[in-house]
Amino acid sequence: MSSSTVYQASDLSQRRRAVLNEARAGYARIRDTDGTSLLMMPEEAARLNEEVTRWARALVPLLRARSRKSLAEAIANSELSWLKLLPPDDVEEFLEEVASALQFAIDARDISGLVRAIEDWRTTALALRDSTNREILLGRPSRMDFAEVARPSE
Repeated sequence: MSSSTVYQASDLSQRRRAVLNEARAGYARIRDTDGTSLLMMPEEAARLNEEVTRWARALVPLLRARSRKSLAEAIANSELSWLKLLPPDDVEEFLEEVASALQFAIDARDISGLVRAIEDWRTTALALRDSTNREILLGRPSRMDFAEVARPSE
């Protein structure tokens, strides 16, 4: 990612191009005059870290609750409360898919797949809020749902 160089505060004026180039390549570590260690990095990297942290904070309690059989309560108290609209098997599938997407986002340093997966699941859950949609999407077909049709003439 970046070298192990630790720049001093004075390097921001004396060696600014070196500091900026290192930050652009990953991050640059700067030691302030009071000893505080600071990182300079591309804004996109900081945003990725914020999003990964946000979704990890939302998902980890649900993953932990799953094993304690208190998932419904954890969902109700989370940013992901819309999950209560999904059937239990779909919630399990959501947790598996989003945990994998979170791991990929961390490894690839790209949050887009994680955000897309969560939005797709949210759209599905919100569609299930309507009872007619719910019946169509989750109901079992019956003989009444089908009709004989004649072969089309040429």
